[in-house]
Amino acid sequence: MSRQIRISIDDDEVFERLKRRKDALDLSWEDALRRGLRDSPEPPRAPSTASESRRGRDRS
Repeated sequence: MSRQIRISIDDDEVFERLKRRKDALDLSWEDALRRGLRDSPEPPRAPSTASESRRGRDRS
């Protein structure tokens, strides 16, 4: 059974970190999104402003 999930990540740095983590741990996108970056050694970033969040792009 195949599922299609569409998400939008507004912060390029967050997307790249998530993608590296997904690849390093050989996770599916679903597992990577469930797991998130909570085990990441990098500190969390401050929330972006509303104008910054409108710059989001779809990624595959």
